[in-house]
Amino acid sequence: MAQFTDAWVRSLGYEYDVPKSTDFDPAIGLASLDLASPTFQESLSDSWTALPSEAGQAVVKSGFVPSQSLFTADWMVDVKASMADFMRFAMPSPDEMTANAAQWDSTFVEAEILAEKGDGDPSNQDPESFARIMRWVFSMPSPFKNREMLYLVAASRMGGTAGGVIVNYISVKKKGQRDKKLVLARNLVPSFDLAVPQPDGTIRILHRLTTDIGVSQWVWNKVFRSPAVENYKKEAAHVVSFLEEGADGAKA
Repeated sequence: MAQFTDAWVRSLGYEYDVPKSTDFDPAIGLASLDLASPTFQESLSDSWTALPSEAGQAVVKSGFVPSQSLFTADWMVDVKASMADFMRFAMPSPDEMTANAAQWDSTFVEAEILAEKGDGDPSNQDPESFARIMRWVFSMPSPFKNREMLYLVAASRMGGTAGGVIVNYISVKKKGQRDKKLVLARNLVPSFDLAVPQPDGTIRILHRLTTDIGVSQWVWNKVFRSPAVENYKKEAAHVVSFLEEGADGAKA
């Protein structure tokens, strides 16, 4: 199914806007991702530094993947929710998307779905039939300008993970699409949410993100790394709350 999403992206005039690496070839697209590679596994971050956490909280870590010079951060947590709840979180309605972002993220400015593939509710259908092109604008501390991201949101089934689904977030570009008053930021590879059903009825979510915000590698890796990773603890708590409240609402 990945090749069909790649064809859809190109039919809209977009190209993938990330460096070529051992994990991703922008000339090929999603079809080049090897989801069985260590980059997309929980164990990748086993040796990374973890922030202190209490029982039941997300475990937040950061480190480097072999294919990237910018740090990657991730968090992982088990949630009392269903895979349908996860898909509603990963591909919410426009109203939900804006409301959630405004509540969780103090840097959020605006977001827009530029294009969408698939009909109906992604939580009740084949996740691979859905994809989105997103525009996301967020603020930076002074004196930095606001940032703009254009990226693909695309789901794939994870082989060998008992019904797991991975949603990749990969930056794209299109001539004339950018707001030149804003600085370009990009989601690099790996950037994804992975949800895997657990034997106890919960789902385990692994959120892993590699971001280029348009500053030097040294500044991002040395100056912004600590506050960015610390913010992940808050983000994870909001995601757990959103998913578990959604699951409770579905059962009511």
